[in-house]
Amino acid sequence: MQYDYDLVASVDAEVFDRYRVPDDVLARHYTVSDRDDVRKIERLLDAQEGSLDAGGPYYLKAGQCACCGRSLTMYDFVFTALVDANHPKSFVYQILVGDKKIIQSPRRVRCATCGTPSSQKAQYFMGQYACEDNT
Repeated sequence: MQYDYDLVASVDAEVFDRYRVPDDVLARHYTVSDRDDVRKIERLLDAQEGSLDAGGPYYLKAGQCACCGRSLTMYDFVFTALVDANHPKSFVYQILVGDKKIIQSPRRVRCATCGTPSSQKAQYFMGQYACEDNT
């Protein structure tokens, strides 16, 4: 399969705003990637340090790994995109920092520490990329 950012469908700002997660919901139910997590994502994507800062903050609602108990974060989401979906690093990077506003479905996330996939689909939200079901 060919992964080309130019072929990714984008929505306009008004449509994207309908999927915006309220700050109080983000604070109560989502894990936000801290600076260390974002730096790990950059290393995973072979990206320059600090280059993902513009696309954040990065939120994931996935809970904890059922096997090792670690809180799942956007790092696990990106790990899953690379390992399970076979997305090229450059494609994932462009999705995170590009200017297109993208709405996708919830996704299962694999724990990057122990490899266990989540039993529930994770919801996510960031600057230009959102989940169609952010409840």
